[in-house]
Amino acid sequence: MTIRHDPVLCGRVITHAVGDVTGDMIEDRVYLTGRKHAYRPYWEDIELVVQDGRSGIVTKTRLPGNCGYNPSLFLGDFTGNSAKDIFININGDANQTYTYDYVFSYIRSQADLLFSYETYNNGYAYNVSYADHYKVRVISGYNKKIYDIDLTHKDEKYLSEIYTPDGKLKEQIIGNVLLLNAAYPIDMASTGKYQLLCRQRITGRHCSDTLGYIENYLKSSGTELYLFDQNIAVG
Repeated sequence: MTIRHDPVLCGRVITHAVGDVTGDMIEDRVYLTGRKHAYRPYWEDIELVVQDGRSGIVTKTRLPGNCGYNPSLFLGDFTGNSAKDIFININGDANQTYTYDYVFSYIRSQADLLFSYETYNNGYAYNVSYADHYKVRVISGYNKKIYDIDLTHKDEKYLSEIYTPDGKLKEQIIGNVLLLNAAYPIDMASTGKYQLLCRQRITGRHCSDTLGYIENYLKSSGTELYLFDQNIAVG
C-alpha cells in the first residue's frame, strides 16, 4: 500500500541513498525509516520513503516484512530503462537465517514490486533426499532440474551413521532447502543492468548440517524478476 504525504519523515532514518528512480534524470532521495528497539539492533515499522527530486513530494510504502536486523538499501537498474530500481534487504534474525528482500521500480512515481521474498519462497520448492553411494539428490520443482551432491568428503563417522560399508543407505533420509537467506544485486555482463542472485541453504539430517547452497539467478522481464540460471554451490 502506497500513501502520499507531505515531505516529512515520520520515522528515524535507518539508511538512505540518492539517485534517479523516477526516470526524469533528476536525482531523488530514497530512505528506509523505522523504530529502533531500545536494547538490541532490531528495527520495527520499516518503511520505504522516496522524495521526488523534481516536485519534493514524499511517498511512503509499507513493507510486508517490516521488521528485522541491518536493513540496507541499494539503487541499481534492474529493468534496463535507465532509471534506478530500489533493492531492500532486511535480516529476519540476528544470524541471517532468512531475509526479507524486495526490488521496487519507481518509474511512475509509485512503488511497483518487481521481487519479494514472499513470492520467491512460495514459488521455489525442492526435494532433497539421500541416495545410495554417498550422494544427496536435489530436485528443483520450478524448472525440474536434478542435482547430485557428493558426500565422500564427509568424515567417516558421518558416513558410517548413514551408509553400510558397501555404500547402501541404512534408512531413508530427507533433507531440506531453507528459506531465502541471501540476495545480492550483480551486474554479470558489466552493462549497468543488474540481476539478482538468490541463495538458499541445503541441509541434510538437521538444520546445522549444511550440504551446499541453491543459487538462483533472476533478471527482469520489465514487470517481475524471473529465473534464467541456477546452480548448486558446495564447499
